[in-house]
Amino acid sequence: MIKSINKFCAIVILIPFLNTVCLAQDSIPSFPDIRLQNRSYIHFAPGADRIVLRDFATSPLFYRGYMASFTLGASRILPFRESELRLRAGAGYFEGVQSLRIYTYNVQFDHLWKVPKFSSQRLKTGLGFMADVTTFERRNLAFGNNNYGLDFLSTIFLTARSEFSIDRKSAKHVKFWFINYNLKPVQRDLRLQVAVSALNSSYRNGFNHLRGGAYPGTTLITDYELRAHSGFRLATNLAYTRHLRNGNGLRLAYIWDANSNPGVYEKLEVAQHTIQFTFLFRANN
Repeated sequence: MIKSINKFCAIVILIPFLNTVCLAQDSIPSFPDIRLQNRSYIHFAPGADRIVLRDFATSPLFYRGYMASFTLGASRILPFRESELRLRAGAGYFEGVQSLRIYTYNVQFDHLWKVPKFSSQRLKTGLGFMADVTTFERRNLAFGNNNYGLDFLSTIFLTARSEFSIDRKSAKHVKFWFINYNLKPVQRDLRLQVAVSALNSSYRNGFNHLRGGAYPGTTLITDYELRAHSGFRLATNLAYTRHLRNGNGLRLAYIWDANSNPGVYEKLEVAQHTIQFTFLFRANN
């Protein structure tokens, strides 16, 4: 009798600890449930760029070349909205009428809200805005006194994004000829974002882009003119993301960005193609 009472008391004492263990196990989300969590990431993204630049103010000049770029960013993802900030710098050597060294600096921020009507368990659709400020720094020693110049371009976009889940929810065994593969469960996303300019502006020299600061009494931005509501810009981003079990992720993206700034003499057109590989580091638990 005494032994039975002791066993009963021991069970009563252990029940809270057993519940705690069970709840702890239940609270650990399964791997695919990562999309239901509030997530923050730090981004590190090297990239390779192909740029076509046409400057009708100087000559005109047509440049085609390659750049190496690096992006540092941070993002916050909630079930019904998400935002991301990116800081980007690039450098390259171009060939054209004369050789050109070009440097780019870019600040970009976007914020999107989920659209439940066009979303499902596997598809997430969002609408929002994106703000972008881009600076092109150009050095062309062959132009003598006019060998340096800057372009300032700013854009506010309306943007839409669709993200589709292509998870493998269970392990699979695949045999190809005599080779056996064991495929583990994995969480993956494929997404497409399109951004169309709602307000495109430029701050550039009114005629000869490279002459500012070349003569006494002038500065680097002498005769620069602000043109608001000018030009058109279109950008797309196609990305494949693989989420790791430790909360981090890897992303491969193709980014296309085209900008046209009209003018009588100072027309500028830029098209940029970028292949970017991003390391996503989870910043919250």
